[in-house]
Amino acid sequence: MEQKVELLETLKHKIHEEKQEIEQDLSDRIVALEQDVARRNKIIANQKKRIDGLANSEALEQKNEILSQKHNQLCDSIEVMLYCKETNDPMKTPCFTTSGNTVDKEVMEMWIQDGQKDPWNGKPCIEVTKNLLAEDLGILLEQYKAKSQV
Repeated sequence: MEQKVELLETLKHKIHEEKQEIEQDLSDRIVALEQDVARRNKIIANQKKRIDGLANSEALEQKNEILSQKHNQLCDSIEVMLYCKETNDPMKTPCFTTSGNTVDKEVMEMWIQDGQKDPWNGKPCIEVTKNLLAEDLGILLEQYKAKSQV
């Protein structure tokens, strides 16, 4: 009988140890699964950010295209309104002189070829400056409107 009690106690002890091992194994698996879920959620969040970024870049491209079209329409519509300070002809390609006056690119190139100086300030015309920027065109338009209203 005593042996049976000892055997029963041994079995209870083994069952308790196995139960603890199983619980520890399950606990470790749960932690691993939670970490995996967190990692996957992070990947999903990053992918959502990329998708949102792509949508934003597509929207920006569309806005840029619209602005480009409006800019081209504006430039096309004001081309005949800008007159060369030297020839008083409408300018096809307006450029700034060293004095800040606007002349057609062809006039500026002739001055450079002939070695002439800017007639308004006497400085040599070394190179054709870049075409007018949008803000410069805006200033010229304001000046044109002011002159045409007088």
